[in-house]
Amino acid sequence: MIDGANVRKYRELMAVCDEWTFLNHAATSPITKPAREAMIAFLSDLCANAVANRARWLGQIREARVLAADLLHCSPQEIAFVKNTSEGISTIANGLNLSPVDNVVTTDIEFPTNIYPWMRFSPGGASLKFVQNTEGRVPFQDIEEATDDNTRVIALSSVEFSTGFRHDLRRIGEFCRERGIFFFVDGIQSVGALELDVKGCCISALSAASHKWLLGPQGTGILFVEERVLEEVEPTEVGWNTVENAEEYLEYRFAPKKDACKFECGSLNLVGIAGMAASVRLLLEVGIRNIENHIIQLTDQLCGGLEKKGYEIYSSREVGEKSGIVLFSSPTHPAEDLCRRLLEKKIITSVRYGRVRVSPHFYNTPEEMEKVIETLP
Repeated sequence: MIDGANVRKYRELMAVCDEWTFLNHAATSPITKPAREAMIAFLSDLCANAVANRARWLGQIREARVLAADLLHCSPQEIAFVKNTSEGISTIANGLNLSPVDNVVTTDIEFPTNIYPWMRFSPGGASLKFVQNTEGRVPFQDIEEATDDNTRVIALSSVEFSTGFRHDLRRIGEFCRERGIFFFVDGIQSVGALELDVKGCCISALSAASHKWLLGPQGTGILFVEERVLEEVEPTEVGWNTVENAEEYLEYRFAPKKDACKFECGSLNLVGIAGMAASVRLLLEVGIRNIENHIIQLTDQLCGGLEKKGYEIYSSREVGEKSGIVLFSSPTHPAEDLCRRLLEKKIITSVRYGRVRVSPHFYNTPEEMEKVIETLP
């Protein structure tokens, strides 16, 4: 449980709180103080000692892989590090060897990251089938009806960036497992904020960068590939680190690793991984379930207050469909003006498609929600 006392403690780990009410975690988030300290420590070591402590670095990578696996409820062997969500999605889309008879089912409100890697196959490869949203929601039945005998992949965001709609991943995953469909999830709008069990949801692969809800730096992220489908996905970007016995440099034997590390083709962003790992460790200490409950309470409070002032809430408030993202609009004030008014009061939000988007995290407070409500006309 997150209460007033430990929220104050957590806010001390977020330097952004000294100046701002930051409510834009669905965009680019501030990093935690532990992340900053971990990154500085790594850079200081590299500056002072060059590669003398390389063995320690390798240990830190192993530890980061364990932390990522704990976050997603999988094994460390199913975790690869990528530079961003797009790289993870492209790794899967390119590695599945989709054919012209295959199709990929997705929605018409996906962030482009989860469209273009699949779109590039058409017309020479798999076709893309868009499920239309209804007022920001995409019911399971519509996804089910869009699939056919040629559906090879269902590719969805766990939470839709432009509506805040949260998919029922468990139900979709079970549907995919029963029909032999590869289930890919863009997890960037939920990982770190909402409970997500990739195994329990029968997810085949998931990609998420660290710079949103994970409160880590840009340029690093997590790719989960389920052990059951690892052989199904070929590494299409290869290098010295792709293969087993990678440090036997002159053997030239192309034998890709048996785990998800086969998707790490070369040297990793060690400073970024150090920062991401520090933030993930903090989130795990707080507890993802505690974080989710706190975020939902904050967004419920915000939506209730906004509705009383005459604002229209666009994001679903149905149980199971709520997320950390709330979009709203005014019948009389443009969203850009509202966002500007909030910024004048040191409240950072964003605008998406004519609506204000608010996305609080575990260190935000009920008082900050009231501040938003009171600031708006």
